[in-house]
Amino acid sequence: RAAPGQRILLRRGEHHIDCGAALQPLSALPLAIRGEVGAVVRGTLVLGAGGGSIHGVRFDDAGGDCLRCVGGQWLLARLRLRCSHGCALRLSGGAQVTLERCTLGGESEQEMGTSVVVLSAYGSVQEAGIRKTACYALVLRNKAPR
Repeated sequence: RAAPGQRILLRRGEHHIDCGAALQPLSALPLAIRGEVGAVVRGTLVLGAGGGSIHGVRFDDAGGDCLRCVGGQWLLARLRLRCSHGCALRLSGGAQVTLERCTLGGESEQEMGTSVVVLSAYGSVQEAGIRKTACYALVLRNKAPR
C-alpha cells in the first residue's frame, strides 16, 4: 500500500483487477501510478475523488471499461487504453481528466496480427449524462474547448 503522495510502480507484466475491486475507487487520496515498459493492467480500474496521475501503462478491458473516473482531477499520460466491450475511459461525478499522448480505442492492425478476429469498440470516451454514441477516433490537440 502506498501512502498519500507516494508513487506506485507497476512492474513489467500483467496485473489483473478482480471484479469486486472494480466496483470501488482505488483510493480516496491522491495517487501516482507509474508503469515500467511492458506493464499491462487487465480489468476496470476505478479512480476516486483524490485525483492524481497515471503514466506509462497499457490497460486492457476484461469485459467492461478500462478506466472509470468517478471524481477528482487526473493526469493520464502515455497510456494505451484497449477496449472492445465498454469504454476506454468513462467519466462521472465531476471528474476532470487531462490526457497527454494517450491512445484510446480497440486494437490496431499491428496488435491484431493475421489470426485475430477484428474487434470493434462501442466507444472510446463516454461522459455520464450524455447518450452513448460510438466514437471510433478522437484526436485532441492542445486544450479542448469547454
